[in-house]
Amino acid sequence: MRHNVPPPPLRDITVGHFSLNKAYTCYREEGTQDWQLLIHHKGKGVFHHPDGDLFMEDLECVLLPPRVAHDYGIPDSEEGYWAAYWAHFIPRPHWLTFLQWSEVRDGLFNFKIPNQKLYKLIINLIQEAVELAKEEIAFSEQLAMNRLEEILIHIARVQQDLEHSGLDQRIVGAVRYIQENYSRSINLAILSARASLSEAAFCRLFKKEMGKSPINYLEHIRITHACHFLSTTTHSIKDITFMLGFSSKSHFCARFKKYNNMTPLEYRRNALPLDNSLEA
Repeated sequence: MRHNVPPPPLRDITVGHFSLNKAYTCYREEGTQDWQLLIHHKGKGVFHHPDGDLFMEDLECVLLPPRVAHDYGIPDSEEGYWAAYWAHFIPRPHWLTFLQWSEVRDGLFNFKIPNQKLYKLIINLIQEAVELAKEEIAFSEQLAMNRLEEILIHIARVQQDLEHSGLDQRIVGAVRYIQENYSRSINLAILSARASLSEAAFCRLFKKEMGKSPINYLEHIRITHACHFLSTTTHSIKDITFMLGFSSKSHFCARFKKYNNMTPLEYRRNALPLDNSLEA
């Protein structure tokens, strides 16, 4: 019988390191209200999931979004040793762009660091974040957040380097088309035709390569741009709706809330200083 492990206090960032040498499971049935990043250090870990266990070894990171169940620890079959760095955090408004990881299980995102050079850089940054978070001086938490942002940016740069990613070039072409034409009317017929595949074959290949369906990827890109427009412009939500290619304001607001757990107006109020001239 697993018992829920309480989450750390909800704050901008809480960061640390664990080194385990016996059976251990972190179980949170309802997940947490923040995001959690785990960066493998030594040994071997496992994330239990209804769709199959995900093992975590060298050069790997795992990302857990809010309200996704946590169930991870040392594999039952192992003698038991696992060390990893972890960070619970509330993303800054523009970070959604950096959180488009490959979804290897429903609600479970994974990134394999491609080389030792980048791995050492990420480890150095997370170690600095841990030390900064311990300091009880002005702006130490903000500096720790800066180190975490650097980590997420380095990962995002690798993920967006599609030409050198090893992805099927038909999917690379489809992804580029979505990124450049997200504001237009895009459907499976258009995307599959550009890839010279049937709709069913295209969807299977896209999900295999990108970790999500083409329509979910399109929606993710649109929501990413929505966050940018809401936090950096005074465009009305109605205007943003149609700039992004959504069919209606109500549909946009519903999808935005699903991704961000708040309405576009609430997001804007959190991202910008109070300005009553901003339209709803």
